Amino acid sequence: VCVAFAMLYTAMAQQMAVATVLVKPGVPNYALVGKLCAGVAEDLDGFVGVLRSKSPVHMSRMDPSFLTLITFSINVQRAISLYFLARSLWTACEYGVAIAALSEATVAMRTRSSPTGRGLPEIEPSGPLQSLVGEMNGFRMHMGALLNSWEKDNSLVYFDKVPPSVPANKALKAIKLNKMEEYTLEMRDPLTLGPKDTTAGAGQGGTNTNNGGPPSYDDAAANDPRLAGRPRSDSDLARELQAKLNAS
Repeated sequence: VCVAFAMLYTAMAQQMAVATVLVKPGVPNYALVGKLCAGVAEDLDGFVGVLRSKSPVHMSRMDPSFLTLITFSINVQRAISLYFLARSLWTACEYGVAIAALSEATVAMRTRSSPTGRGLPEIEPSGPLQSLVGEMNGFRMHMGALLNSWEKDNSLVYFDKVPPSVPANKALKAIKLNKMEEYTLEMRDPLTLGPKDTTAGAGQGGTNTNNGGPPSYDDAAANDPRLAGRPRSDSDLARELQAKLNAS
């Protein structure tokens, strides 16, 4: 489960990096953005694949709307990747292949006809993804208008052959900005609650209210210099109140 969610959060971080590039003024590097979007789709697809193969029980407990959102995001990122590939190819005067890539992007943004088909999952009218319908339709309209414009220019000016699909040698290879770093806990000395700590506390003027036995948590915490000056937590106050109630 942790491996799967590490892939999910990596994809989310890369999405934010792409958004940062797109909001900057000027024309972005279309090919680079397309490769980054392909990397996001790859990580999201890996997230689902790891859950399905390694943790099917945990996956079955997840909110179906969350999994629908992941499926939606995978297909949107693939469509965006194809869109930026098309823009890159058109800028490079490869008009026919650019039209093929943009055509594939429009297909990827269509609502699929079956759960296993290609395209976006169906969005329920009252579902949580309903808020994305406006942006999704706007992107579809933009790609449709751009495709019509390119096809018109190609038929009147460039006369470049349009392949049925993007050739393998023109397809973008996914890239990822950062590699995951393993998280390690910083080593700390454990808080000793045994008699040895009681003796040290007594020598420092500490007190032990446990009648010569191992100190309680409150005694050990009160005599530990590492905790001096720290604000008392709610759990400390709750234990103190409980001790007063027991003594009354």
